[in-house]
Parts: sequence; structure tokens; C-alpha cells
Amino acid sequence: MNCAEEKNRGFRRLYPYFWLAAFAVQIFLLYDIFGLIRAVVLFAVVTGLQIRYKLAERCIRKHSFISIITALFLALMIIIPLQVYPYWLIASRTENVWIKVVLVIFEMISIGMFIHPVVNLIVVNIVCDKEFSLKKLGTSMIFVTPFYFIMFIYLPCEGFLHNVSDFNFPFQSFILYELYYFIAFSLVTSLLLSFSTKAVYRILTSVVLGIDICCYIQYMFLNSKLHLLDGESMKWEEYTGYSVITLIIWLVVISACVIFGLKKTVIFNKISAGISGILIAVQALSVCIMLVMADSKIYSKELEYMSGEEQYTVSGSKNIIMFILDATDNDYFKEILEENPEAFEGYEDFTFYTDTCSVFDSTPTSITQMLTGMDFSVELNGEDWYRSAWKSEKTSEFFDRFHGDNYIINGFNVLYADQMLYNGKFDNCQKMNASEFKTKTDIDSKGLADEFTKLSLYRMLPFAWKKYVDYEMINFNVHVVAENDSDYYNDDFSGNMILEKSKSDKNYLIIEHLNGTHPPCSDFTGESEKLLDMIRNYMNQLKELGVYNDASIIITSDHGRHNDSEPDLAGTPIFMIKRSNTTGSELKISDVPVYHEDIQATLLDCAGLYEQNEDEQIFGRSVFDLKEGELRERTWYDRRYDSDFKSVKTLGSVQFAWSGCNTYYGYSYIGNTDVLADMVSSGNVTNIYQMTDNKG
Repeated sequence: MNCAEEKNRGFRRLYPYFWLAAFAVQIFLLYDIFGLIRAVVLFAVVTGLQIRYKLAERCIRKHSFISIITALFLALMIIIPLQVYPYWLIASRTENVWIKVVLVIFEMISIGMFIHPVVNLIVVNIVCDKEFSLKKLGTSMIFVTPFYFIMFIYLPCEGFLHNVSDFNFPFQSFILYELYYFIAFSLVTSLLLSFSTKAVYRILTSVVLGIDICCYIQYMFLNSKLHLLDGESMKWEEYTGYSVITLIIWLVVISACVIFGLKKTVIFNKISAGISGILIAVQALSVCIMLVMADSKIYSKELEYMSGEEQYTVSGSKNIIMFILDATDNDYFKEILEENPEAFEGYEDFTFYTDTCSVFDSTPTSITQMLTGMDFSVELNGEDWYRSAWKSEKTSEFFDRFHGDNYIINGFNVLYADQMLYNGKFDNCQKMNASEFKTKTDIDSKGLADEFTKLSLYRMLPFAWKKYVDYEMINFNVHVVAENDSDYYNDDFSGNMILEKSKSDKNYLIIEHLNGTHPPCSDFTGESEKLLDMIRNYMNQLKELGVYNDASIIITSDHGRHNDSEPDLAGTPIFMIKRSNTTGSELKISDVPVYHEDIQATLLDCAGLYEQNEDEQIFGRSVFDLKEGELRERTWYDRRYDSDFKSVKTLGSVQFAWSGCNTYYGYSYIGNTDVLADMVSSGNVTNIYQMTDNKG
């Protein structure tokens, strides 16, 4: 055995210990218990394999430079999504970039050395095959790169740079992942192409060249009939003829390239690489020009977000404060009232309504309905319904009335979609500067890159194949989440609650959405008593500031109990209200039929901005206009999964994650909550509405 071979064997004995070193660094820097477990397991496995390593050596006669580079490349491709992305782009315990680089190099070497024997076994056999050569690999890359450059670089860059204002993230948020995809797919495809025999290689390169040319022709000249991604579905059946024509063009171009490659091999070899080179050069030059001409603002973004700065600020004049306690059911408060009425001490100025009904059973839809008055709609999908609600004239009129009457409107934890929808409505909707954007946003870079990839395929594939791309689900905004810097959880809100009066002379409308009794809470009645204590403390501070008497306070919930664990129980929201300048000696109990469709009218009424005769058709009825013993029809919509209906596509975002549901069960009833409870428990559904696919 020569010295070089002995040295090589010595290095191989050290391979598993690179794992230990790499994960030791990771554990030290990140305090990652999962890294510790992974390190121990992999160290044991690799060390065990070391005992049997001689078996692998017998199969390996030659160690090639290509095998080492390939193993390290594959290691890098493994590490980027698993290590660089989560620890570098999201969060880590160290801000030192060089330490992160060392960490990545350590892991790349360790993983590369682990997979090297297998890679070496494959590559050495290929290298010994006369069909394979480095020149062949390089030529393959020339043919392959135009396709992937179009998909991962050119079209994403063009789409972003020509529509910068439509995106809520900067250029660097996605381009690194696109570069990773471009390099990885190009190298792997080129390597696979290089393994083919000479005859097969000639055919494959001809086909690839034809595809490169067709993709360029398609997105440049053959997409004129393609709709913009504005939420309107393409009616593909109306474009059957055009689809056939474009498909014929693709087949003709690819066939011509294959025939030319087989019949005129020498000429094909001379010009084909040049054509691919020209395609990549033209697009690369276009990208460079777009980047040079682009404004420097593409690298920074001013994202709108809901500031929590004034969460504990109240007006020195008039306040309307609505607490929305998530998933807090009316039954919990009724139970407290019956078993522990002392918990309501301090609420003598309030009226407690025992007959209530929300419209929806989920937070995003319910809070939107409460603040916009948007009706249930069978035709619209979730995202369209949400945008329509916040952009409606009725919503604008509601918020404009308060602003016109010297009100500041602050909403906390009411954000569930595109932040721009709240601009002009909530005064704590503010813009982040460039430095705040880095610290106050959570960006899913891989998700953004994947959306651009779908958009690229939608533009570059033949017209007949575009319908198979899930283009209606493309949504970039859901991958950029503004940090919530207001308190949502009950303990946080209670612990940080130190109220102060505003220095302005403005009135305040304050919407506080808090966790309430939302799961994982399990002691619903006990938590409800804590909520009463928390709001009592809030009111005591209002009294100390001298603003309690002029304050109107509503205590409600977005919906009642969730039906996940008890699907046969109806959910009814709590509703208590104290009108400004109202005093009482004891808590009043009312059984008038309250409905969440009454929220807008009630808030306007508290501000003195509601005229019953004129506004009832627009905003509904104020709870103050409801009569004892009155009968009214109300409908509660409960999300369910029904096997008789098809599943629906969802965006998987926090806005409209339907929890696997595909229908709304509608319960329309006249009477009190007992009637609704009987309908739900007996399965007496009035109507079943199938959910529609969510779109961007």
C-alpha cells in the first residue's frame, strides 16, 4: 500500500468525526436539543459503518476528483434547505456571519464525506466509460441552463421588477433561493444527461434545445390571450383552437431540432451550442439591464403593519372600547353568573345579553363580519370575500363616520390579510422603515421562490398545459407576515396593562382582540373568571384616569366555543355592554335576540352617529333598539367536513386555513339559543354550502 492510499484511508477514518464537530458547533451556537439528538444518532451510525468500511473499499478501485466534487455538491444541496435557510435566513443565536459560514462548511464536509463512497462507486464506473467526459458535462450544461434560467431567474426577475409595487417584500427575499434552484437543477440535469450514450445524448440535447427555443417563443409571443392573474379564472374551453396551434408550434420546433441533430450532426454540433449560448446571454443581459435601471428601493420595503404602540392609550375625552375575547362562549358566563355571581362585581353598569348569535364560527371571517358588516356569500371564495368586505363602500362609510367625528380608531390583533386593506381605516396601521422591516417581518423565502416558479411555468409552458399549473393558488403576500407587536394573550395583556391618557383631544374607538378562552385553554369557566378580573382592572384604571363615565364598553367574542372536540354543540358569543354615562346598582340581564350583524350599528349608536330610520338598512340594528320577546331570524354558519362534497384548495395561510373543512352548515332559526342548540345537536341543518377554492 503506497503512502497516498494510506493517507486517503486515514482521512476516511476521520469522516464520522466531522459530524461530531459540526453538530458540536451547532449545539454550542444554537442550543439546539434536536441537533444534539441528531448528532448522537448519526455519529453512532457512521461510526458503526466505519467497522464495515472495508466492504465498500473492495468495490471502489479508483477515487476521482469528480466524485469528491459531486459528493460535496450534493452535500451543499442538502445543507442549504436544511441548515442555511432555517438558521441563516430566519433566526439564530449568533449574528456573526463568518461563524455561520464555518458551520455550513463543517456540515458540508461531514455530509459530503458520508455520501462519498456511494458517489465514488457510481462516478468511477462512469468515468471509466468512454461515453463520459468533462467536455460532455460542460456541453450538457450549455443546453440545459437556458430552460432553468428562464424558469428560475429571468421570469421571476422580470415579474418582480416590472411590478415592484404589487409585492410586499424586497428583491433579495427570494432571489437567493432562485439561484439555488437554478444551480441545483442545472447541474443535476446536466450530470444525468452526460451519463447517456452518444446516440441517446444527441437526441436528448436536440430535444432540450427545442424546448429552450419553444419556452422563449411562448412567453415572448404566444401568451397574448393569457389573462392577468386578477382572480378571474381562465375559461380554457374557449381557447381550444389556440391551444392546439401553440402545441403544434412546439412539436414542429422540437421535431425540427431532433431531425436536424440526427441528419446534420456536424452542423448541429457547431450551431446548437451557439443558439443555447445566445439564449442565455440575451436573457442574462436583460436581467442585468433591468437591475441597473431599477430603483434602489427594490432592495428595501415599507410594509404596513398594525402598531401596538398605543394599545394602552385611551382618550382624555370619549372612548368606545370593544373587547373581542376569542372563542369565549356565552354558556361560560352564564355558568359563572349562576354559580359565582360575585365574579361580576364591578359590572353593575353593564347589561348581560343571554340570547346571542354570531354569524361565523371562525376568527378571520367573524371579526371581518363584525367590523365590516359583510354578509355571508356562497359565490365568493374566502380570500375574495375578505378583500371585498374591507374594500366595500359600507366599510368605508362606517370608518369615515368615526374619523369625521374626531375619532382615532385603533385595532389590535385584527390583522388577517393584506395589510394595505387596513390603511385609511385603522389609525395604528403604520409603515415600517427599512430597518424595522428586517426585525418586524417573518419572510418565507422558499415559499416566495416556489410561487415565482409556479408563475414562471404558467408563462412558459404550452398554452394547452397552462391549466395544469395551480395558477389560481399563487399568492405572494401570505409568505410575508408582519410581526404582531401588540399583546394578544390574556396574561401578557393583563401584565402590561398600565393605561395612560392621550395627549391629543381626539376621541378613541379601540378594538381589542384577545385570546379569551381559545384553545389550548381547557378550563373555560376558570379562564372566563380571569377575563372578568382583567377587564375589571382595565375599568378601574379608566376610573382613576377620570374617563370611565364617558366610555362605552362592549365585551363580546368573535364566536362561541369551537366545535373541534364537540361538533354537536352550538357556539354562541358573549355580549355585555355599558353605554357612556350609564350607571346601575346591579348587572342587568336581557334576553333580547342579539346578532353579530348588530355590531356596526351598536358602535355607531355609542358614538351618537346612528340614525335608526336612515341607517338600519345600511348597518343593521343597534342592540339598544331590540325589544324583549322580539322574534327575529338569525343564521349561524358552522365549518364542517362533509364527505359528500369534494375537498377544496386552501392557501394554507393564517388568513383562511379552513382546518380541512369543505362546507358551511347553515342553521337558520327563529327563537332563542335553545332552538339553535337543538338544531345543531339533532343535525337539523337548514342549508349546506360547499366552500370554493381559495385564490390569490
